[in-house]
Amino acid sequence: MALDASGFAILNADDDRVVAMQSLTSARVITYGVAPTADVRMTGCVLDERACASVTAESPWGKASWKMNVPGEHMAHNAVGAIAVAGIVGLDLQLAADAISTSILSEMRMQHRIARSGALIIDDSYNANPASIAAALHALNATHASRRIAVLGVMAELSEPERDHLQISRLAKQLGIEIIAVETDMYEVQSQTRDEVVAMLSAAEKTAVILIKGSRVAQLEKLVSLLIN
Repeated sequence: MALDASGFAILNADDDRVVAMQSLTSARVITYGVAPTADVRMTGCVLDERACASVTAESPWGKASWKMNVPGEHMAHNAVGAIAVAGIVGLDLQLAADAISTSILSEMRMQHRIARSGALIIDDSYNANPASIAAALHALNATHASRRIAVLGVMAELSEPERDHLQISRLAKQLGIEIIAVETDMYEVQSQTRDEVVAMLSAAEKTAVILIKGSRVAQLEKLVSLLIN
């Protein structure tokens, strides 16, 4: 690796493949995650009714707590990595945590929107792969809703697409989440066009939560626009 002994390698303690990378560098390694061995460890993560997390973390530089303004425990996990960076460069951890609480992600990444019907949309339409869809489904499952719907487009550039789409379909069923597939039949449900999905969801109740996610080729941001405008 390009890092020399004066640098820092910040590694995800919850992924054995990433932890193994420490053998490739002479830099000081700082790990983060929920693992007991993590240097910067997420010690608390409580999701609210919209799946936004209240987080606590401990580190060699002290403790910090904050509230995420985007849904998903996976987003909270990413934020703990940011706290590790703040500690390494000597920032006040709580000030860094406060900044995370008010930070805004790029659009189409777990972004809260409101449909014309009043339903909550989680717009994660920028891209998709099996791990990110699984994380988004778990976030959807954590919301307080009368109906949880995952509107999914194709996952592109996979080595085993049939297997991966099937696993996502089965996870959704396990979580009790309804799948609407947009222009793909790989999720084991009937494929729908964008216009058909808009018609299906135009009267979704205000207490429903709709996740919209697919790879770039699916262009599901166009569907989001149709639902909110």
